[in-house]
Amino acid sequence: MTGSGMKARPGGGSGPTGPGLLAPLLAVLALWRGQLPGMLAGGVISLLALAAGVALMARAGERVALAAAGLVAAGMALRVLGVGRVVLRYAERLSGHDVTFRALADLRVWFFRGVARSSGGGLGFRRAGDLLARLVGDIQALDGLYLRVLLPLAGAVLLLPALALLIGRHSPGLALVVAGLFAV
Repeated sequence: MTGSGMKARPGGGSGPTGPGLLAPLLAVLALWRGQLPGMLAGGVISLLALAAGVALMARAGERVALAAAGLVAAGMALRVLGVGRVVLRYAERLSGHDVTFRALADLRVWFFRGVARSSGGGLGFRRAGDLLARLVGDIQALDGLYLRVLLPLAGAVLLLPALALLIGRHSPGLALVVAGLFAV
């Protein structure tokens, strides 16, 4: 992102594992701080959808186990969880895309203000195509940052430890396996 005007923090390294790797991400997140309420709302909806999916799998497993034992279980919980998961996933996608588009709009405004202040980005007219190509590539890369990286990561970090604790109430050994897999 440094080619499109974002500068790495002073003292930040430029290696692939150094602090310079996080500097562009932190700069983008700082630009998106106005969208924080929408991002948090999308995160909560995503977490609820994930929890509904896990509960749906648990209830379906219980029903299959009861059916194998010859018992008939009521399917109302499965219906409610199934519909709830679909509605929550739709709301998550709707809110997530809305906040992503708003954040990208903020980023474009920030970028074009910087270009306007520096009279063509300091590149002259023959390099304007390079600047535009870099902008398009950077915006495409950031397009999936919230939806495909930050949101699933936040869901995993919040849901999996809670799931391990819940499993631990019934089977501590299985909870250790789940927690170990999560740590890996």
